[in-house]
Amino acid sequence: MPEEPFRELGVEKRPVDINVMKRNMTVAKGFLDISLLSANACQLKNIIRFGNEDTTVHYLILTGISISIVLQVSAGIILLVAERFDINKEDEQHRGDLLNTLVTCLIFTVLIINVFVACLGVDVIDPEYSWRVWVEINKMQLLAGPTLAASRRLCSTPGLVLSHWSLNGFHVSTANPENLFHEVKDKESGKVRRIAYNKTSGPRSHGLLYIPGFMGHKGGGKPVALHSFSQKYGFPLLRYDPSGLGESEGMTKAETRFSIWLEDAKEMLLNVAEGPQIVICSSMGCWITSHLIQMHPEKFAGILMLAPAVNFHSRYEKVLRAQLTPKLLQKFEEGGVVPLYAPDYGEFPLTKAHFQDMKKFALTQEPEQIPVPVPLRIIHGVKDKDVPYTESLPLMHSFKTEDVHLSFLKHAGHTLVDKLSLELIYDTILKLAAEVQQRNTQ
Repeated sequence: MPEEPFRELGVEKRPVDINVMKRNMTVAKGFLDISLLSANACQLKNIIRFGNEDTTVHYLILTGISISIVLQVSAGIILLVAERFDINKEDEQHRGDLLNTLVTCLIFTVLIINVFVACLGVDVIDPEYSWRVWVEINKMQLLAGPTLAASRRLCSTPGLVLSHWSLNGFHVSTANPENLFHEVKDKESGKVRRIAYNKTSGPRSHGLLYIPGFMGHKGGGKPVALHSFSQKYGFPLLRYDPSGLGESEGMTKAETRFSIWLEDAKEMLLNVAEGPQIVICSSMGCWITSHLIQMHPEKFAGILMLAPAVNFHSRYEKVLRAQLTPKLLQKFEEGGVVPLYAPDYGEFPLTKAHFQDMKKFALTQEPEQIPVPVPLRIIHGVKDKDVPYTESLPLMHSFKTEDVHLSFLKHAGHTLVDKLSLELIYDTILKLAAEVQQRNTQ
């Protein structure tokens, strides 16, 4: 009797559809492309919104990411076309291979561009902000369902990590953007001086103008901190070096005067700043601002005064005279330059003309004498050794307005650059901006 043919026990094998494998690989490539695209789109949006438009690095990164996005969209379209081919057919298999090779080249090019962007680097987005974007994206994805959220999170997290790293890992700091100069011609002497300033843009309707204090400039602790704050929250910011200070040209520190610093601030407000400003002024800058608000109230949207110092010329002259030797005192009386020593700030070259010039701009301390038609906020440290915090009380009463808030910080000194002071300054600016915006919409 003939033997029965041998039969293999087990589950019957199914024919393998290689197109299913190809489709899964295409979907995987598509998710990779979407992940890179979402990361670059996030970068592009925030660079446009918060970037420093005055730097070459900004334009290089903007161009690189834009090209990367175009290539990724192209790769996605090609993947959609390639997915339709049946690779069991020889002619379609050949075309599919060509398209897959093209997609590989495009993704490799995108990788090179992203590495280039990462190596260029620019600190245009605050690190905390980029991680907050990641958190917000995940919150939105959870609304779409746990499964979809999990899959998208796996795809988007590496891209956003790359976005965060490339923008903050290797960076060229924009705390000191490129200097611009504004020329001012003295009416009496005809001498031209050049005021150095930094101006950054932002989507907010009202910009911030920082007016520094006595011998202060745009590179100080507060203006640099305000630069980071303005980049993070989208405020245009204008900060400058008063004549004779910082990188401004055409005048020495010993030659400058209060009246010249007042004119500098006026030039910034009228001819460099765009539209009404939220003016943030420090120390003597508050004295200058008190004059500007009376001259050009239409250019103000709000005011934040930090440790205001007004009418301090008599006190400073008294301190200076006590420091000088008889020989230097005689030199001072004759109009010569002598040093005023301040323990926390070093030496300042001063002349008698400095104090005589300040006297002409002394502010009244009588109540309700200085009209302020915009919201006004004042912050002063109780431990201020340079300007007693109690001096802010009569100053507050001298302003003719009901919309004025005075805040005392028990721990703080004159500079207000510690963490708690800066947090209060930032919070005050945000609330002030919201109030200004609400006023404009009414």
